[in-house]
Amino acid sequence: MELAKRIGEFARKQPKDFAILIMLLFFILTTILFWLKLNGQKIQLPFLENYVRVVPEGLPNTVTTDILNKYSKIVGNYKYRCKSKPKNHGGVLHIEIITTDNGLQWKLTGERRWEEIKDTLNGTIIKKTFLDIPYQWETTWGDFITDNKIAYRYEISRTDKHIKGYAEGLVDPSGNISCNYWQLPPDDPLYGSYEFKRVADKNDTEW
Repeated sequence: MELAKRIGEFARKQPKDFAILIMLLFFILTTILFWLKLNGQKIQLPFLENYVRVVPEGLPNTVTTDILNKYSKIVGNYKYRCKSKPKNHGGVLHIEIITTDNGLQWKLTGERRWEEIKDTLNGTIIKKTFLDIPYQWETTWGDFITDNKIAYRYEISRTDKHIKGYAEGLVDPSGNISCNYWQLPPDDPLYGSYEFKRVADKNDTEW
């Protein structure tokens, strides 16, 4: 009781300092709760559930055999090529399944290994260059938007620029994928078509 009385007197005499103290304590408490939640502790607070989502381990209970089979059919190693008006490029990539708190998604990690420069007038290939340092790229989100159509966002890491893009694709019965992509401005904007073709082995990289 004495402590509560003193706190009350402090709040009346120095309301601004009291408000700052309360905000500081709230910040410290919230930080601790966030840390516990992100490290796997079962913290059940309504406001915390709205802002902190932790990817669960294992497959969600809602995943059926049909859904698992749909995602599994695109898992594997591919070679790819992208075609656009100013140039073509391509390389290799790998697709895997990942689990999220919203269900299954898939993730792509790729490597651009070559680029072809085209004649701007007739579209013929002038020069093909194999990159000494391949560009690494990966999806930041990838999912099925229909039973045989995928969509994904991706990022390309380069020393001189950071490129983001979006693509959609149709999955054929053999698991190959093709459709259109858009590299977004301001860095190296491109629009074109692409193909993912399954590879026989690690040496199967050329078209």
